[in-house]
Amino acid sequence: MRETTVAELKPGSPDGIVDLLVASGLSASKGAARRTIHEGGVSVNNIRVDNEEWVPQSSDFLHGRWLVLRRGKRSIAGVERIG
Repeated sequence: MRETTVAELKPGSPDGIVDLLVASGLSASKGAARRTIHEGGVSVNNIRVDNEEWVPQSSDFLHGRWLVLRRGKRSIAGVERIG
């Protein structure tokens, strides 16, 4: 079994999808993250995100604290909301 990367989302930290992709290690840079979003290769909790301005709402977090990010078919990372 492979472990996946988990990024922490703290209050006051940048929380847009571009920042989350970079923080989780799914994208090397913000430019690469934007390109992947525009190509339709990003999903959060298995729902495609096609807007680089997307910001998670409280209802998007699984069990009140988790997001599952996916880039492409096989690259997956978690985001845990802290605080």
